[in-house]
Amino acid sequence: MTNDRLRLARPLGSLLFLALLLAGRPAAADEGILFVHVTDPQERALAGIQIGPAGKGSPTVTDSAGRGRIRLPPEIHSSQEIELEVTAGSGASAWVFISPWNRRARVPPFAGSEAVDVVLVHPGNRLDLLDSVAGRKALEKSVLTKITELTTKEGISEEQRRRVLDEQAAVYGLTPEEVNRTIREHGPKSPDFEEQGLAALYERNYPLALR
Repeated sequence: MTNDRLRLARPLGSLLFLALLLAGRPAAADEGILFVHVTDPQERALAGIQIGPAGKGSPTVTDSAGRGRIRLPPEIHSSQEIELEVTAGSGASAWVFISPWNRRARVPPFAGSEAVDVVLVHPGNRLDLLDSVAGRKALEKSVLTKITELTTKEGISEEQRRRVLDEQAAVYGLTPEEVNRTIREHGPKSPDFEEQGLAALYERNYPLALR
């Protein structure tokens, strides 16, 4: 009887040791997996969103809590930056990114379950785009980035600035007049210092932007 117990205890002890060893390591299934949490600007979970790396990897479809797991290509490692996209399967044209505003996210360490927060909005949703700090900052950064790309040593022409405003307003489903008026009216009195600075840059008030 004693020998039988010893024979039984040995494999059980080995299994227990193996279980403890694996418990202290990140799950192999999480290697190369990017967790995302997709919401709207009101922090409501967005389910059924098909999202993935632009042109690479396998997209995921978010669950009822707005969460998904994207399997990344093997050449993508933690701390690298990737570009995200909402694929055609979930109506790509029905969404624009508020955060990350340029669709680029840094991959967190695979060892944990840290999720990348993604905020989406419907183009033309004036409440979330024009009446929220996050929406306005996404607009301001998009416009200023394009203006910076076109600016040379000689500066940028008013025609080029108007063209940028027209193009970026169209992306968000707004009119150039709405975007221009919103930046100028809300920027100077915004409680968010970053938005104040972005609005000052838009107005070419560089001393105020630096402050």
